[in-house]
Amino acid sequence: MSLVSSGHRLGASTAPHVLEVYLDYVCPFSAKLYKRVRNEVLPYIEENYPGKVQFIFRHQIQPWHPFSTVVHEAALAVEKIESTKFFQFSDKLFEVQQQYFDESVHNLSRAQIYESLAKHVKEIGMSDSQFLSLLYIPVVSEIEKARNEGNKITSDLKLHIKLGRETRIHVSPTVLFDKIVDNEVSSGWNFDQWKEWLAKKVVYSQDSADTNFGIGVIPEYQTWYICSKGLTNYINYILQVVKTPENATSGFGINEVGNRPQVYDKEGLLVFVSNYTFIRSLIDQNAPKVLYLPDLSCGTEPVQKCEGLTDPPLDSEQIYCLGVVNPNKYETKFTASISFTKGAARPPLVIPIEEITPTESTPTKATPPKDTLSPSDTRSFILPNDNIANKLDMTEALTKPRNVNHTLYKLYDWMERGLIDTNPEFQRDIVWNNTKQCHLIDSILKNYYVPPILFSCKKLDRNRWLRICIDGKQRLTSIRRFMNNEIPYLCPSEGRTKKTYYENIDDDEQYSNALSVGEKEDFDNSELVCIEYYDLTILQEQEIFSRVQLGLALTTAEKLHVFTSPIAELAKNILEQYPSINKIVDNKRGKPFQLIVQALHMMELNPTKFSANPGVITKYLQDDRSVPQELKQKSSRVFAELDFLIKVDDEIFTKDHRFAPIEFVFFCYILAKFSDLEMAWYQDTLLQMKEYVRKYHADIRFNQTVYKTLWNFVEQVDDNLQPDNILEKGQLQVSDKERTHQIDSIYREIATMVAEKCVNPETKRPYTVTMIEKAMSELHLSVNVNRNTKSQVLEVIKQLQEKKIIPIARAQMRLRITTPIKEKKVKEKLTPLISNLEDESYGDEYELICTIDPGQFRTINELLQSNTNGKGQLELLSLNDISEGDIKF
Repeated sequence: MSLVSSGHRLGASTAPHVLEVYLDYVCPFSAKLYKRVRNEVLPYIEENYPGKVQFIFRHQIQPWHPFSTVVHEAALAVEKIESTKFFQFSDKLFEVQQQYFDESVHNLSRAQIYESLAKHVKEIGMSDSQFLSLLYIPVVSEIEKARNEGNKITSDLKLHIKLGRETRIHVSPTVLFDKIVDNEVSSGWNFDQWKEWLAKKVVYSQDSADTNFGIGVIPEYQTWYICSKGLTNYINYILQVVKTPENATSGFGINEVGNRPQVYDKEGLLVFVSNYTFIRSLIDQNAPKVLYLPDLSCGTEPVQKCEGLTDPPLDSEQIYCLGVVNPNKYETKFTASISFTKGAARPPLVIPIEEITPTESTPTKATPPKDTLSPSDTRSFILPNDNIANKLDMTEALTKPRNVNHTLYKLYDWMERGLIDTNPEFQRDIVWNNTKQCHLIDSILKNYYVPPILFSCKKLDRNRWLRICIDGKQRLTSIRRFMNNEIPYLCPSEGRTKKTYYENIDDDEQYSNALSVGEKEDFDNSELVCIEYYDLTILQEQEIFSRVQLGLALTTAEKLHVFTSPIAELAKNILEQYPSINKIVDNKRGKPFQLIVQALHMMELNPTKFSANPGVITKYLQDDRSVPQELKQKSSRVFAELDFLIKVDDEIFTKDHRFAPIEFVFFCYILAKFSDLEMAWYQDTLLQMKEYVRKYHADIRFNQTVYKTLWNFVEQVDDNLQPDNILEKGQLQVSDKERTHQIDSIYREIATMVAEKCVNPETKRPYTVTMIEKAMSELHLSVNVNRNTKSQVLEVIKQLQEKKIIPIARAQMRLRITTPIKEKKVKEKLTPLISNLEDESYGDEYELICTIDPGQFRTINELLQSNTNGKGQLELLSLNDISEGDIKF
């Protein structure tokens, strides 16, 4: 094996598992992950999984880190001189990483960066002269003789980069386990998360020998499995169900809850032989399917006895496992003898007391009759595969597509008859402008290359086919618009003055310059290459679209978009009605939709334990039941209030920290659980929630631990709102000295907020905090520590106005309001709600800029929503419209 393909390795090359990391020396996230793995994870693996996991470092240079190439060359040069120093030098590079950030080296030449790196080479006890001799570019006397071949490391680096491209690795850090990319792993993981991940990934196997025997006990609906200690192409086993008072043999196999199997009329066990990846899938409730070797398994129905022998041995060596699923409603015991080493004697099957003898009708062969196998015989996630030993990496492969050429006229005819769907749910809108569409027509007429159209074909009635456009919507739309005379052909060499249309309709002067009969015939008969898939699911169509458009696999959030159940439609309507949600959460790749669904799930079911993993949410969206009326009403109120809070002050959601997805879901739950409270209370609670969760967690992720913390916060909020609790203890329990300090602090805070929110209505100027405090003292105001501060601010303003201690009024909000021009009645309803109209304009829409009393904001917002069918827009220009001298703020 070449050095490049084997990578930079730590641990025995014979270890059955491989942990690979693709890293960039100048990527901060790569540094974070590398240090965690190098300093904590690898020592833990060596201690707890000796000889089972090898670690491989691979180079992944990111083009947006322009100086990264030079640093990776340095690491390869060190390895070439003294391979044992590679990881020591890598430790040093990640330690001094910032010295090679753009800001540090952008004024340095390539040679100067090499010299800087040479200093670190000397620090690890190596010769800098030998190091630099590998990296310096040979000097040529004449520029014509330059060959641009790089240095003595360039060819090695090319091979490393080529390997990354061939394995379709695009970013750093990327982690693979046993050659499979695991997007779950994050550079932000702590040590406990790594340990939990390793426990799931590392094979359970007997360390004592490759021949294993004993008694296994499987609780109802659970799974038991055991795997080979190393790579093998051999298995020889016999297994039999028994009734015995004996306990399970210690250390023999492992039990896990597993993916609940189908319930059968027959009693017995389902027995599978597969590789480690798919045996682990038996216990993954989200696994789409589990492939197994039918000739070595009894997987179509429960059996009392099963045995298998690889004769001849399998074609490829892998970690092979024996998995046993209990489909019975009671605990089931069995005895088994297993060998994974060819030539090693399999011990005789030890039958404990009270043996159950199989009846003549009980299958004892490992190979089920293939003609009896049908989808109804087994759960959909368990699928036989005779060639699993050679095709394990192709389990998610699609059916092979058909390449075919279709004429433009045929494609146009299909579009006109509705036999091509260019608007499936995952497609984008039309984004090409007229000019770009016209340029495509030019390419077709001049026989330039046009990329293929990608279709998913569905059989209709009367031998007709519906073609769903996965890729090529912009091209098809351009062709259709041209053939409908909606756009002309513009020859780029003649500018935009000469417009040639597809055909002249009714001697219309507009279309007088049209294609000739011959040109039109040539255009109609031009062909486009089309790639046609058959029998794809909607999810597979969406997956192809994502890969074609983005070069990336679909995220969990994007996969959820495919569902069309009533609850999915409710979530989509919410997102469409309240686009403001995109301001406060990550709005890329379907994330807002996923968060709304998770919020609905929590609002409806009130789960005290974390249950928002992809499997649970997918099941929730698959449910075709009608949306309960209570949830409809609750969600309507919650997201209307959330929309209002965002419009009033969207910065409060991202203040100090970004608004984490789990915080969004819990804040929606808070809005649902605690209704009809002041806006200020919700704002305060939001800030308290963000502060509370960050006391306990540095990384706010959507997991069980953070979920429990936020659930505790909600319970505390609930307790604080209980009337008896507030009357007896108050919301804060403090000493007299602390309470005095607290009262003074709240008093000052109220005065400050009043000064910020109010002005002298005669001068439009703000008051100082001292002036407000003096006016408050004349009110003989007492602060209530158990009341929300902002609600007390409103009360102070009201009392100051009523008793006329000083002339005071709320600072006006400044708004821009836009409505469709036809909605004249809206203007009439808005006029009495506006304090001052500053500007208005009429065009395609009616727009006005005005100031209002803050108390009218909600009324105006509701007026626009109800009277313009959601087409009216309300933009907050400023919260406090005040003046200082001649300057307006």
